[in-house]
Amino acid sequence: MIYVLLILFNFLMGTIAEVCTSFVINKKGMEKQAFVRPPNKPAKWTSKFGSITFDQIGVAAPIGGMNEKGSVITQMTLLESKFSESDNKDVVGELDEVQYQLDNSAALSDIIENINKVKSKYGVSYVPLTL
Repeated sequence: MIYVLLILFNFLMGTIAEVCTSFVINKKGMEKQAFVRPPNKPAKWTSKFGSITFDQIGVAAPIGGMNEKGSVITQMTLLESKFSESDNKDVVGELDEVQYQLDNSAALSDIIENINKVKSKYGVSYVPLTL
């Protein structure tokens, strides 16, 4: 387990250090809202787990992180992705989705389940890992 954490830390520091402006400690029990443009309805949630994140453009805009349960998410963007416009789900942006998953997912099975609870507005995929 320590070996995996060291590899993850080296990866994150090596690739994120050049693009991140903040290392943020996110507390559990905080109310959150996605940052999306109208007419989209932003997703709202209360964080179930605390986390640490690497934020690119400021607080609440993480490109990766790890929560207190050991779930790790890092963001990758594929702008050519197409998503259904027909459902009425609340919307998250690409950076919101990283925080949404860290706030709500204790394990990989939770991440998979939570993917279907909100709609990703922008072309995003992410790499989940649970320790």
